[in-house]
Amino acid sequence: MSMKKTAIATHYLFVCHGKDCSKEGSKDLKKQLTQELKKRKGHKIKVVKSKCLDRCKFAPSVVCGNHWYGKVRTKDLAEIIQDLEK
Repeated sequence: MSMKKTAIATHYLFVCHGKDCSKEGSKDLKKQLTQELKKRKGHKIKVVKSKCLDRCKFAPSVVCGNHWYGKVRTKDLAEIIQDLEK
């Protein structure tokens, strides 16, 4: 059997769920990101729960490719999504 490569998403947003990020609300951020993306049609962005990303000083952290977002709050989510939709 040969391997098959499929594109599920064009961007993956990894939301840290390590100890410090969880204390700072990363679980709610992941939920809110997922809900916001459901409202938007035609996007190919997937939100993924991550283990510790080792950026505890910047909790809660979100990463997408080479882009790291630290101390993310609800008010920042729309900007993150807009950056990815460009």
